[in-house]
Amino acid sequence: MLPEQARLTVPHYEPTDPLGLGLNFRAIDRAVNGIPIFRSQQMNGSGSASTDSTSYVNLFGTFPIIKELGWTRLDVDLRLTWFSPTGASRVTIGLRLNGTDLDLASFYANPAAQHATLSSRSFIGEGLMPGTYTAQLRVKVEGGDDDFSMDANDAINLTVTEAI
Repeated sequence: MLPEQARLTVPHYEPTDPLGLGLNFRAIDRAVNGIPIFRSQQMNGSGSASTDSTSYVNLFGTFPIIKELGWTRLDVDLRLTWFSPTGASRVTIGLRLNGTDLDLASFYANPAAQHATLSSRSFIGEGLMPGTYTAQLRVKVEGGDDDFSMDANDAINLTVTEAI
């Protein structure tokens, strides 16, 4: 497991009725500009991490993902910055949901020590039953000389939205 030096925030959105009018904001918030969106969870963090493991290792802490409907998918939007101290490294970022690793994206860094931006959007979880899932970002490298690093200058943003 990588060091848990990240500052993570996991907002949990619970709609309220601030004016006491008896409105169901949860239902109102299910569509934005005509596009159905049900619930969004977000993880933001920064900190130091590094690995040269060819098997997935944890990247920072876990966070909950709540899925309300059985016929929806999870829209996983990932952005992070990273670097390879040695260069010429291929890394794969994954998401573990309740113990199952799902590959999100694979990226290649060529110049040594140059920070790069990784951006990925995936739709996962068709047929995933409603419920609360434990999510964990994970990382692995593809070869023996590859490595992955983040330092205090790097950041991570992961947004998971239940959508059709």
